[in-house]
Amino acid sequence: MTLPALNMLKNTYKIILPVKPFLRGVLPFYICCSLFWACDSNQVFDQNLDIPKYTWNVKYEPEFHVTITDTTRLYNVYINIRHTRYYPYSNLWVNITTRFPDGLELQKRVELPLADKNGRWYGTCLGDICDLQVPIQERAYFNKTGEYMFRIKQIMRMDELPAVMSIGLRLETSGERPVN
Repeated sequence: MTLPALNMLKNTYKIILPVKPFLRGVLPFYICCSLFWACDSNQVFDQNLDIPKYTWNVKYEPEFHVTITDTTRLYNVYINIRHTRYYPYSNLWVNITTRFPDGLELQKRVELPLADKNGRWYGTCLGDICDLQVPIQERAYFNKTGEYMFRIKQIMRMDELPAVMSIGLRLETSGERPVN
């Protein structure tokens, strides 16, 4: 290696050095978490959609399309929420519309608790960002195979709901459906 190349390498190393403690602590955590979630054999569907400008407009209704191929299984259904610590409420009210493969639509009003009565956020917070997975139906079953659509609408009496970064849907298997 030539002397100029060696000096350039030394200067580069000095720039990287302050980042090194960060990489030692946080990067392995993210790698482990990624591997953990990637190896989740119960996961059927998991998708999150960003909320534009971190302000959930009442007209923005994220949709999730899930293909169900196994009607013999039971499923747990979760809503994923990412928000900042500046979210002004301890809960989030939503309407969840489900469209079945035959076109039938059902709507359900759901409260998603985000904090306890003392204002402590549920879920995992890192800095100002909190992630939470709220179960909305456990041991659910689907009678028909095909595509199901889930639409989530915020109904918090604010046209512009601040500090919501993303909303998502997760389905995972939770056992075999009982035979009648």
